[in-house]
Amino acid sequence: MIARTVEVLTSTQASKLFTDATVSAILRETLEVVRENVETLIDPKNPREQLLASALSAMAQSLATNLAGGGDVKSLLSSRQLVDLVRVVFNEVAKHPEQLLDENLDDAKRTALAQIIGSVASALGDDPTRLVNGASFIELVRIALQVAVQNADNLLDLESAGLRSNVLFQALHQMAGTILEQGDRRKIVSRDVFVEMVRRVLPIVSANIDLLAGKPVAETVRTALDLASGALKARINGANLPILVEQLLRAVLSEELNLTEITAVELVARQILKAT
Repeated sequence: MIARTVEVLTSTQASKLFTDATVSAILRETLEVVRENVETLIDPKNPREQLLASALSAMAQSLATNLAGGGDVKSLLSSRQLVDLVRVVFNEVAKHPEQLLDENLDDAKRTALAQIIGSVASALGDDPTRLVNGASFIELVRIALQVAVQNADNLLDLESAGLRSNVLFQALHQMAGTILEQGDRRKIVSRDVFVEMVRRVLPIVSANIDLLAGKPVAETVRTALDLASGALKARINGANLPILVEQLLRAVLSEELNLTEITAVELVARQILKAT
């Protein structure tokens, strides 16, 4: 296990992500997680299959080159935060090894794990630091892993090494892209607010895959931002904006609300805000 882990950490691709300073810390983390999860991470019939080493390889494939656009992951995550991200990934792999690494181990980019991390990173656009810092990026990965593992066959396209066909990527990209393109005139979408919005929206997306045609996520976020800078400016802040987006999206997907009906949208929004 040690030999395989070190081999992955020092490979050409992984060395773009994992520096010499992080290798020993990640190796210690590997030993600790394996010690606590031997029954799920080590197959007695095939002890040479090292799932955490495979997880590191998947991380390297999904993050080593670019975070998003021209962004470099090294500029977003400190060495300590990179180890924190590894810890989050290892803990999820220990709980869900079959869902995250059971397929495509011969092509790390096509594992569910790499597709989830890559979808999060790529969806943030050319300026990821506008929406996340190191800590909030790690939290986004945690949220995406926990949601996607419940419905990976619908949220991910494991037939391709690309990311844009993933429903997970599309949902995240619609949220991030709308905020970046439309602008946040009141500056209420902080990094924490964006993470909370993702936390509330992704489970809804996962439960309504067949209703996502027409970009309802983007339209709902756009509508909420319009209300926040317009008719309901005095009622919407960073604390209740994610709740508003969540509840509006539920109403849209259940066909209880049409976002083109401005008066009805405002009435529903007032009711949501009154209840928060």
